[in-house]
Amino acid sequence: MATQEVSKATGWKYEFKDLAAYDADGKAYKYEVKEQAVDGYQIEVHGYDITNTKVGQTKVEGTKTWKDDNAKERPTMIKVDLLQNGQVIATQEVTEASGWKYEFKDLAAYDAEGKAYKYEVKEQAVDGYQSKVKGYDITNTKVGQTKVEGTKTWKDDNAKERPSMIKVDLLQNGKVIDTKEVSVASEWKYAFTDLAAYDAEGKAYKYEVKEQAVDGYQTEVHGYDITNTKVGQTKVEGTKTWKDDNAKERPTMIKVDLLQNGQVIATQEVTEASGWKYEFKDLAAYDAEGKAYKYEVKEQAVDGYQTEVKGNDITNTKIGQTKVEGTKVWKDGNGEGRPEIIKVDLLQNGKVIDTKEVSAASEWKYAFTDLAAYDAEGKAYKYEVKEQPVDGYQSEVKGYDITNTKVSQTKVEGTKMWKDDNNATDRPKEIKVDLLQNGKVIATQEVSKATGWKYEFKDLAAYDADGKAYKYEVKEQAVDGYQTEVHGYDITNTKVGQTKVEGTKTWKDDNAKERPSMIKVDLLQNGQVIATQEVSKASDWKYAFKDLAAYDAEGKAYKYEVKEQPVAGYKSEVNGYDITNTKIKDEPGVDPKDPSTDPKDPSTDPKDPSTDPKDPSTNPKDPGTDPNTNADKNSDSKVPPTTENDKPTLLPNTGGTSAEMSSILGGMVLFLLGGILLARQRIK
Repeated sequence: MATQEVSKATGWKYEFKDLAAYDADGKAYKYEVKEQAVDGYQIEVHGYDITNTKVGQTKVEGTKTWKDDNAKERPTMIKVDLLQNGQVIATQEVTEASGWKYEFKDLAAYDAEGKAYKYEVKEQAVDGYQSKVKGYDITNTKVGQTKVEGTKTWKDDNAKERPSMIKVDLLQNGKVIDTKEVSVASEWKYAFTDLAAYDAEGKAYKYEVKEQAVDGYQTEVHGYDITNTKVGQTKVEGTKTWKDDNAKERPTMIKVDLLQNGQVIATQEVTEASGWKYEFKDLAAYDAEGKAYKYEVKEQAVDGYQTEVKGNDITNTKIGQTKVEGTKVWKDGNGEGRPEIIKVDLLQNGKVIDTKEVSAASEWKYAFTDLAAYDAEGKAYKYEVKEQPVDGYQSEVKGYDITNTKVSQTKVEGTKMWKDDNNATDRPKEIKVDLLQNGKVIATQEVSKATGWKYEFKDLAAYDADGKAYKYEVKEQAVDGYQTEVHGYDITNTKVGQTKVEGTKTWKDDNAKERPSMIKVDLLQNGQVIATQEVSKASDWKYAFKDLAAYDAEGKAYKYEVKEQPVAGYKSEVNGYDITNTKIKDEPGVDPKDPSTDPKDPSTDPKDPSTDPKDPSTNPKDPGTDPNTNADKNSDSKVPPTTENDKPTLLPNTGGTSAEMSSILGGMVLFLLGGILLARQRIK
């Protein structure tokens, strides 16, 4: 008649209220409750309270797994007990026939209180296996212990370098899990004990031993026994050395045998291309018993050489014999004074090792026989012959033949003289004198003031190889600025050189019309005129005397001067080599042709007003008396007219009368002025 939902939210309580207690007839109603079915639960009603009890069935099933690497000793059947809340309630036999599976079914899942039963399985013990249950599956893992033990054996011929202790690693399935030190104290034995025989899967562990590396040994393991054999590689290398002074007959190739314990095991060809080196490499150093091999090298025979082996290096020394023989030749004309015998020394590398007497009886021939051709280094001995000195003869050896030539000595000496006016400034500190023998320089000497300017070449051969007298000459090596002259063996150096004299002609005449068109300049050498040049406007009034000797025959410098030939009406002044001509003013009443010869020349009259200090003709501004004009001592202050200038000219005379009148008037004025000045002085 009614339904309610009951939940945790209502505290699992319910209430139907306001219900009619009686029906229409007054009869009490009977009220009951009934829970709608709930899966997995059994419902029980007490009054109006409802109890739900958990109910159901279950089963227990599982699989038996073996971790034993399919061990042969695995049992054919096992027993599995079923435990309900810790109490065995059933047992099943499980075999390979059931696929090692089992099942307990139709099991009550809950007890009377609805509490779930705890079901477990447990295998009855199996020897040699460890049982492990996960859920209802049972795993049997093979279990057990083992040990690894072994002995260390040495194959090394009791080598001194054998270590006093080694280390042996124990590997479990390839991984190191333990290490033992093994030594002579344990008689080279070891043991790893209490080892797990199987892994977690019941698979037997693989145990191995491995020795930690020992230098120079090869390790070999048989089971758990370890054998160390002395091993290693070696090489045999060496160099072929020739002691033959690079002999042409040296072979281009040799063969070297390698011997192992006395037996040839390999051969190599050795050439210059390999630098005469050889190498046998990757050779076993020890035999199977660890005993060191003995390696040696031996060269196959080479003709003409002696072989010596030191270590692995091979030296070939050139060997053989030789002889030295020769003839004595005389260059001495008829042989007057020639000795009856001579002595010839034999030199080996510069040292006398034997001596022979040679005479006409042996036809002046000699021979040294059975001589060693090479020294200990294979280098050919140098054999020479040398004649013991013979007075008056020069000995010459060609090969082993000896020629004696009659000889004597001479010397060349001389003095160096200077012609340079003792010019120590330019004169060199030293000179070089070459000695020429038959035109060829054979010696040079330095000659200086320290030697007194003397030289000497002494101990000179007077004759050539054929007895002909040598011609000796001396020649000085060129000295700048000097000319060399040789007289006999004396040498004279004369100072030489060239110079030039050049200058310019300057006119101070306000471009006077009567300026000559040409002048003449004399060149004086040590005061003597040696050349004259005509100078004109065409040469820009310039002149030059070139290619002049700078020094005289004694090497003394020439003194060069210039002097102008006189020009009428001009005063000539020389500065260095430049010449200045200044126009001279004409004096009144004086014949310009030759005023110096006129007896009435006022310049010669003691009463001449021109000598008066107040005479305007002595005005310092007058060009003729200008103190800045320094006439050269070679120039005259008044230049007399030259004969050449007095010669009649073919040109028309222009302005001659006017010039003459001007001169007369000027002279009269000067005369009057002079008289007035003289009168004033007398009055005073």
